[in-house]
Amino acid sequence: ETLFFKLDVTTAAIRDDMRLKMSDHFTLRTGIDSQFGSAGVEFEAPTFQDEDTGSPDGQGAPNFDSDSVRLDERVPVMNPGVYVEGEIKPYDKLLLIPGVRIDHFGSIARSTVAPRFTTRWDFFDRWTAKGGVGLFSQAPTNGTEDATFGNPRILPEKAMQYSLGAEWRPLDYLEFDVTGYYRDLFDLVNTSDRVIEVDG
Repeated sequence: ETLFFKLDVTTAAIRDDMRLKMSDHFTLRTGIDSQFGSAGVEFEAPTFQDEDTGSPDGQGAPNFDSDSVRLDERVPVMNPGVYVEGEIKPYDKLLLIPGVRIDHFGSIARSTVAPRFTTRWDFFDRWTAKGGVGLFSQAPTNGTEDATFGNPRILPEKAMQYSLGAEWRPLDYLEFDVTGYYRDLFDLVNTSDRVIEVDG
């Protein structure tokens, strides 16, 4: 009677940023933000009986008498990402930051383009209002793209994130920051009893 799962991920992050001041009102910022490494997945579980045993999900009970299903593999993690932002200052107290980030998730061979926008407004002495909206994405858990246990056509998980807050700096060395966030998640990975047929 075997049920075993182990996920071992080793990664290194590389981040580099460059700012280029084009004028008093516009600064270009660009850089890379990438992850590289490897992930090992070990999994073993019993198969299920073919007949329905009246379980709530309609699936048969585990069949411990048969050979279990096994997975033991290590795959490379290659998630390069680049971003570009423009810092626009129409006047001294207002900052607008439109930008876009491009990520590639090597494990599923998918890329995403994520536009984002943030703003800061110094509306009163030592007080700043700030807000933002943007699309964020991440690779699904390693192993979910496996043809045996998951779906090789799986997509990155995504979220639209909204933020609104304020900062108060009563002293040069003291700052209070309050920010609220709301996230709308979609394209999340879920379990399913559907069988995916993959050519080749």
